Amino acid sequence: MRYRLLLLTCLGLAAPAFARAQDRSVTLTGKVLDSVSHSPIEKADVYLPGEGEPHASTNRVGEFRLKSVPADEVILLIRRIGYSPRALRLNLSDRENRTMDLGTLSLNSFAVRLDSITIETRLVQRNPRLADFYRRKQTGMGQYLTRQDIFERNPMKTTDLMRTVPGLTVECESMGECVPASTRKIGMGEVTCPMRVILDGLPTSVGLDLIPPAWIAGVEIYRSSAFLPLELTSRGTVSDQNAGCGTLVVWTGADDY
Repeated sequence: MRYRLLLLTCLGLAAPAFARAQDRSVTLTGKVLDSVSHSPIEKADVYLPGEGEPHASTNRVGEFRLKSVPADEVILLIRRIGYSPRALRLNLSDRENRTMDLGTLSLNSFAVRLDSITIETRLVQRNPRLADFYRRKQTGMGQYLTRQDIFERNPMKTTDLMRTVPGLTVECESMGECVPASTRKIGMGEVTCPMRVILDGLPTSVGLDLIPPAWIAGVEIYRSSAFLPLELTSRGTVSDQNAGCGTLVVWTGADDY
């Protein structure tokens, strides 16, 4: 429950860059290290989600300096190929025109593997509803992405993750949210059809990119209502007219925030 409440609190945090007042910005500094060797990680991306948001990279000694960060509650993302991404929630209120040092931030290398049972146990402890995810995964009725699958695909944004799934695409409105969509054959061509989305067992209409990939523990994809488990049939986004387009179920609780 704590993870669900925290996530829902964070979903509206990222503000468009063009609306940011220059006199309310903060500069973030820090150092990114390998969690095992403690060696610096060079060329790690440090950024805020969203187009036009602040972005920086770590130097040869793992240090970064991220400028023009809004003095508000924000989500900071850290990503490097070969490592598990991290997402941190920061409250920068009342820190206008200051430099805030985040200290040392560690990333876990993909080479540091735990057995699947240990991973599942840890994730279910963080989000008990994930027990339903693993139970349904055994049935094979849908398509499932585990935390390890997400690690290996290493998406920068959640919409990037959806684009790696064959048969799925992402529809983005002009200056609006992006939603997952399946493809349907119509005559000699194809059309895209927005899917219903369930987040941690609850209906949602939030944009996928407001959910950092580092927080996602599992994804269920049902392309047809014929394969949708009965326990999920009554859940979905506010609009259910696209029930035939499929259902996307996202579970969080994968990382420490």
